[in-house]
Amino acid sequence: MRGVSIYGRKMGFPEVILPQDIRNDLYININRGEFHRAAKTTDRNVEVTVSVHNEKGQTLGPIISGGNGSPPVSQYKSVVYYHNDKPRWNEYLRINLPMSIEDFSTAHVRFTFKHR
Repeated sequence: MRGVSIYGRKMGFPEVILPQDIRNDLYININRGEFHRAAKTTDRNVEVTVSVHNEKGQTLGPIISGGNGSPPVSQYKSVVYYHNDKPRWNEYLRINLPMSIEDFSTAHVRFTFKHR
């Protein structure tokens, strides 16, 4: 695996967030990746799975939304492109953090790349 690009960007929030404003959302964009086929004769079919875990490794959820109006899930699975070693997903996720920021400071977002 080489050149996987995952980043977050500002999503229309004001420059100044007041103390009474509650903004416990994390936005993630799964953009693209480059995968080598190694010993395979054809390119890979890559799926990205995103989940949020606490410090003990337990999955938190359902707190991930994949689009407008979609119900929250514990695990998000991306689109799989058939025989493409350089997929361009450009999929946005929203992680709703129902807990305080102090509780989330020990959690982590896990990205798993699988050949399907």
